[in-house]
Amino acid sequence: MREIIKILILENDPLDTKLLIHNLLNRGLNFNFCRVKNIDDFIKELQEFNPQIILSDQSLTDFDCLSALEIALNKNFNIPFIFVCTNENEGLKLIDKGATDYILKENINNLFFVVKTALNRYKEFVGNHINSLKESEKEYKALFEKSLNPILVSRKDGHLVDVNDAGLDFMNTSIQNIIDHNLNKWVNNMDISNIFEGTVSSKELIFDIDGKEKILDTDIIPVDSINNQKLYFISGKDVTNEKMELKSIEEEKNDYKAIFENIGTLSLIFEKEMIISRVNAEFEDFAGFKNDELRHKIKWIDFVAPEDVERMIGYHRMHRIHPQSIPKNFEVSLKNRSGDTRDFFAAYELLNDTGKGILSFRDITEQKKAQNEIKSSLKEKEILLREIHHRVKNNMQIISTLLTLQSTQVNDDRLIELYKESQNRIQAMALIHEKLYQSRDISKINLIEYVGSLINDLFNSYGADKKNIGFELDVDDVLMNIDAAIPCGLIINEIVSNSLKYAFPKGNGKVNVHLHRLNENDFYLKIYDDGIGIPESFNVKKTNTLGLKIVNNLVDQLDGSLKISKPSKFEILFKELDYKKRI
Repeated sequence: MREIIKILILENDPLDTKLLIHNLLNRGLNFNFCRVKNIDDFIKELQEFNPQIILSDQSLTDFDCLSALEIALNKNFNIPFIFVCTNENEGLKLIDKGATDYILKENINNLFFVVKTALNRYKEFVGNHINSLKESEKEYKALFEKSLNPILVSRKDGHLVDVNDAGLDFMNTSIQNIIDHNLNKWVNNMDISNIFEGTVSSKELIFDIDGKEKILDTDIIPVDSINNQKLYFISGKDVTNEKMELKSIEEEKNDYKAIFENIGTLSLIFEKEMIISRVNAEFEDFAGFKNDELRHKIKWIDFVAPEDVERMIGYHRMHRIHPQSIPKNFEVSLKNRSGDTRDFFAAYELLNDTGKGILSFRDITEQKKAQNEIKSSLKEKEILLREIHHRVKNNMQIISTLLTLQSTQVNDDRLIELYKESQNRIQAMALIHEKLYQSRDISKINLIEYVGSLINDLFNSYGADKKNIGFELDVDDVLMNIDAAIPCGLIINEIVSNSLKYAFPKGNGKVNVHLHRLNENDFYLKIYDDGIGIPESFNVKKTNTLGLKIVNNLVDQLDGSLKISKPSKFEILFKELDYKKRI
């Protein structure tokens, strides 16, 4: 069956139309035709009749033939458009305007050949165009399939007609589960209702993939297919991770903002040169300024009390030279708009390498007031304790003096000696109170000072000639609390007194006292001399002498142990126990 050609004829004169038709039929052309006389019919039949060739008289009464040519060219450039002209010049002008060909009315019998030639060229053009389209289709298909970004092809109603491999990966499904399925299966109807607008557009589409939200940042391109069906290429980039990260950053930002606003302290963020860039509500309430009055207008140092300004400027200079050298915490007084000054504990932190920083101020005004009151009270108590130590020492001196006076009333040498021993014991205790009165720490005394003074007092008490009887001290320069110092001092008093009384009958020799801290709680005391030594018959466990009984009791009081070696060496290990621990 021969192909039927569709010819659209623009002609006012019915006789001329019959002449054209008769000429073509006589030549055996198989065709259908449609004649139009005005522009509206012409436009209508271009759409509905869809001609393969257009024949037009050059001279039309109802509308301009050039307008018809322009309309045809705008619709489909490749439809052959042939004019029937009265002269060559007019025909050539029409070809310049875009006409396919022309024929003179006097040569109308050759119309068949002109039409046939135009149709053959058109078929050749269409064939080449189809081949070109096929090649392009192959190229675009390769690009479509190999693209790393998802590409979906949809009709205007949302039904999908194709998708590339990246799209399948994005949607986590197979091609069978996508073709002819509507996009709203994965994308909310509200999202797709306005995406097929007929023009190129960019949109973010949120997909529900297996219950998880995935986001595609798309370019939507409308394309006319070969069968004149409108298709939409939805090409996009998977930005799910980016969006989730941005969302996480935004949530984190909001969290930090909430913390900043509700931290319970005055807080501000500052930029270079200490300019305030943001404050929280707590700072607004204290300062008497709103955020907008402060931001990028006022320096935070403008709120610092005059007495602290120079120190804060020093910190700022350190920040410019060596940021890490600035103290993280410091105390500072701030003054508000009303002139009220309060004390704060400041926390300072740099924000990476931005030059910005954050300052947080905790109000410690009442705390400092309470601390000052406590310090004042402690100072009063310290003065009182020093006075007590001083009076105890004086009272012991009075007791010692009374014993001295009492000893003058007796003639018994043994009793006089007992008075002297009691005086020395009292003096050993009084010396501790004297040292505590003079010490910075009224609960502890310096051992090297105390033991040195105690030995000197004993030498003076027994009238020992230091030229003939010497002493050597090896005492750590450490502090000992009063609960351990008194029994320790009495032990030294008893043992050294015993050496001075009995060890040197010839009046010469040497006494050695060593006292060392072994660790936090343990001490080692060693006292020995180079005198005549302890008698051979001496038994420490069976002795009845008061001095050694006192030593034993004092060692027990210190949770210590006593070791006596001949000729005359006393070694004691003891603990520095707190009074509360002993009771």
